[in-house]
Amino acid sequence: SSFLFSLSEKKKYNIFVTGSSSKLLSKEIATQLRGRSLTNIIFPFSFRECLKTEKFAQKQILSTREKYKLLHYLNNYLTFGGFPQVVLKKIGKEFFREYVNIVLYRDLVERFGIENIDAMRFIILSAIHSTGKEFSINKVYKQLKTKSPVGNKTLYRYAGYLEDVFFAFYLHKFHYSTKKSMLTIPKVYINDSGIFYNYSKNNIGRRMELTVFLSLKQKELKNEFEIFYFKDYQGREVDFVIKEGLDVKQLIQVTHASARDEIESREIRSLLKASDVLNCNNLLCITWDYEDEQEIKGKRIKFIPLWKWLL
Repeated sequence: SSFLFSLSEKKKYNIFVTGSSSKLLSKEIATQLRGRSLTNIIFPFSFRECLKTEKFAQKQILSTREKYKLLHYLNNYLTFGGFPQVVLKKIGKEFFREYVNIVLYRDLVERFGIENIDAMRFIILSAIHSTGKEFSINKVYKQLKTKSPVGNKTLYRYAGYLEDVFFAFYLHKFHYSTKKSMLTIPKVYINDSGIFYNYSKNNIGRRMELTVFLSLKQKELKNEFEIFYFKDYQGREVDFVIKEGLDVKQLIQVTHASARDEIESREIRSLLKASDVLNCNNLLCITWDYEDEQEIKGKRIKFIPLWKWLL
């Protein structure tokens, strides 16, 4: 970074630096280059980019065969994710195991000098299995207490490292007070659906939710808006709250449904409750393959298939 700084001082060069987080974290670049850098975080391929690799022509109106093919590609995307090595070389299971080991030993153990490797590995696996769920460090601490004794503060630090190296992201519960929001138990989302599927093979609904989160997260990192989740004292929950400035602009629920009667009533009730509490009437329900717009209890809810929302 000192070499880059000396080049920037000469003001003769446009400098582009790429690399993994194990080499130089974005916050370290910002610190050491003293405000003379712009950081762009590169995520795995989006669904749109994966379709380009398949040479699938996107159209406004799809034939039945084209739509079937599109849903097939979407299912593959939710299963194998968007890492270029996986998408372009069609490799699978062995890549994800190796990737997690690289994150553990190179990005985390070597960079941060982690001594309790077993605890760090447990944090990683817990984050993967908890994707889309609340991630309580106190719960992890109790699970680890007998197997690999480690302090609570250490586990909080280890969990923070996952976000530093862009392996996982934390989503806090919405509150108008930023301080109160940051003190809530966050949900955790890892950086690719292929990892989640490879380690847990959990239902497709959670992989859909993860994919929506990653799309929203990229926009949040560009300062387009902030994202949270909603949960009230009765446990009614909405997957994503979109906030711009002081106002809640949109509420998003994600469900694996292909017809109206497949959408659970509790998901609709939660959306309507959050609408009242947060004073937001822009209500969206992202489905697998159901599209409509309905008025329910005086509020309009838009239903849109995931593939259409992503494109």
